[in-house]
Order: sequence, then C-alpha cells, then structure tokens
Amino acid sequence: MVSKLSELGTDAVASTSLMDTRTPVVRETFMKMVSDIDADAVLLTQLVSLSSVGKVVDMNPQSTVNLRPTGYWNVFSVEMTEYVEPQAVDFKHSLVLKTDLFSVESEDTVWGIESRSKLKSGFDQGRDYTVFVNEARAIASSLSGDGLIAH
Repeated sequence: MVSKLSELGTDAVASTSLMDTRTPVVRETFMKMVSDIDADAVLLTQLVSLSSVGKVVDMNPQSTVNLRPTGYWNVFSVEMTEYVEPQAVDFKHSLVLKTDLFSVESEDTVWGIESRSKLKSGFDQGRDYTVFVNEARAIASSLSGDGLIAH
C-alpha cells in the first residue's frame, strides 16, 4: 500500500515499520505514531470476513515402464511401476476487506471502501501475492480518483 501511495506522490508510512513485536496494538500506539510523523490522515484496512472451503484432490500419478524383449518372437516382458503422490487440498477463499481513511484533525472517517476478492490456492502452487498488490493499487486509485490524494 505504501509503495502504491508513493507512486501517486503521497508520503506514506506503514505502521508496522514503526513497531516491533512488543509494541501494543492499541489506539494510543497509533495516536503517538501519527503525532511523531505529523500525519494528515490514517488509512486503516480491516478484515470484514474470510471464508475458506477446502476440497481433497488426487495428485497426478507418475509411472515408469520397462519394456524388454524375451527369447520369443514378438513377446515382451513389461514391468510398470506407478508412483502415487499423497492427496492434497485445494482451497477457495472469499475475502472481504474494509478500508477507511481517517482525518487526523477531526478524527472522523472521511472516506471508505469495501472490497471483495475470490481466491484459489492449490497445494502445488506457490504463494500468489498479486492479489494484495492489485488490492493496494485499486485502493490507491480510488483515493486518487476521489480527489483525496494531492499530486
């Protein structure tokens, strides 16, 4: 989110960059951060809902075949070994996020958006972070389109 806002000319700081594992996640912590960096606004994204459905799937079996001739005409010895991988679980996720922009001066919400994403993840797939990048791009673009980011 910080990089997408920065691309649009806004100075942005991730709250996590100002914290460590011992920092309490309470309102006072964030109010102090806002004061320390002299922020104009706070962008807060919260999880509204997450549901996941998993389905057990069979993985792709692999096999090797050894074909050897015998001493008889047109007769072969065939040896086949099949390697079956354990089953895996494919997931389908439904994610809803709510993002609010708070004015530091008035401490009120001045803008908000709710986004819904459908995600699929398979056992044999690597992590796909493009959904997070696309979400950040959409939020930053909406802020800009609504005139809340000064260029």
